[in-house]
Amino acid sequence: MDKRLESNLLGLMSGDWLIDPRWAIAHLEELDAVRSASGNTEKPVKKPMLSLMAMQDGVLAAQNSGENLPSETVAIVHIRQVITKYSSWYSVGSKDYASLLASLYANEKIAGIILAVDTPGGQASGTQEVYKMVAQAPKSVITLVDGLNASAGYYYTAASKAIYATQDSDWIGSIGTYAMYADWDAFYEKMGLKIHEIYADQSTEKNLPWRELFKKKDDSLIRKDLTTFNSFFLADVKAARGGKIKATKEVDPYKGGIFYAKEAQKIGLIDGFSNTEQAVSEVLDRGKTSSKKSFSFTTHKNQKADMSLINRAMAFIKGASTEENSDGSARDAAITALGTVAEQAQAQVTTLEGKVTSLTTERDTAIQSLATANAKITELEGKVTTLTTERDGLQAKVTALGGQPGAEPTKEASEKKVEGEDKKTFSEKTAKNSMNQAAAALGL
Repeated sequence: MDKRLESNLLGLMSGDWLIDPRWAIAHLEELDAVRSASGNTEKPVKKPMLSLMAMQDGVLAAQNSGENLPSETVAIVHIRQVITKYSSWYSVGSKDYASLLASLYANEKIAGIILAVDTPGGQASGTQEVYKMVAQAPKSVITLVDGLNASAGYYYTAASKAIYATQDSDWIGSIGTYAMYADWDAFYEKMGLKIHEIYADQSTEKNLPWRELFKKKDDSLIRKDLTTFNSFFLADVKAARGGKIKATKEVDPYKGGIFYAKEAQKIGLIDGFSNTEQAVSEVLDRGKTSSKKSFSFTTHKNQKADMSLINRAMAFIKGASTEENSDGSARDAAITALGTVAEQAQAQVTTLEGKVTSLTTERDTAIQSLATANAKITELEGKVTTLTTERDGLQAKVTALGGQPGAEPTKEASEKKVEGEDKKTFSEKTAKNSMNQAAAALGL
């Protein structure tokens, strides 16, 4: 079986999904046919579908994909059917969409890009890579929905400069993550096949989410994984369109609902309605009014990324029209190179985010300390005011009592008075005693 087909089938049968479930259920038979299609490995790997359009004398005209393109050519990237991480004979993968966008950014003749979308979503893995390519686009990228832009499709396009529907019946949304697993034990037992799973003593957590689900009917570990990825999904959508999306208690698009175009416009999932010609004109107008941005990656040390990786990627991009090696090594090398460079860019972003978080914490701590100090100052000022009032009251009482008759004399005056009285009393008492003794002698 083809390696890409095998990888995608693993994704189809397990893992996290960003897909509208109604589409998935309706196409289960088709997916089962893909699962058993071992005889289709001879088919060529699908490549992204690309249209090139330009305005010539005020008329929209298709362009050949050769070298002689007008300087203001708009590329239309068609995103259709189920999204998978890797391309195969039946689907175009996220990796190849990311590579195509990189090549269009590098082409000076391409003025901007339209993402023409009709997809129910698909495999979660690889989706964020395309989102970041759109978010970091050095050229104008807008999205034109023709039918369905759900889940992984919306994740792809959320960072577009604008998102438009083409008709009232278009469906937009399904912002959420889920997984679907099949327990084959009963089926195999019915066939007389008993399966035993035996793990090494040290491998207590290997396959634990699935063992908990199938053996104990406990889905908490799987839900935890889904919730973690979904938090990335929601954070990226909010970063791209948080100022436009209006979530209320009655209608909250972040809970996974899907909406017809007019309601999607009302709650901010899309910006309105358009068509191909209008979209091309808007991309060209945006290109004229917006400042040009360079498309480059740097490491977290603010140095240029490994140029050998970029050169390998660009070599593949420039030679994309030629036949690649039969084993896909050229494509895989370019994809690996772009993925590594993207990881380096993400490392820089993570470092900067950490610094912002640290500075924010320091600022909040300082503000809290200042608020505490101000509260303490206010408390002490209140106590000073109270003590001052009490002092003034006591001074008034002292003044009032000191001016009244019979007021208690001071200690110093009392001591002087007592001292004078003691001296006078002593002399008088001496004389008086002598007289008393003389009278006693005479018998008086």
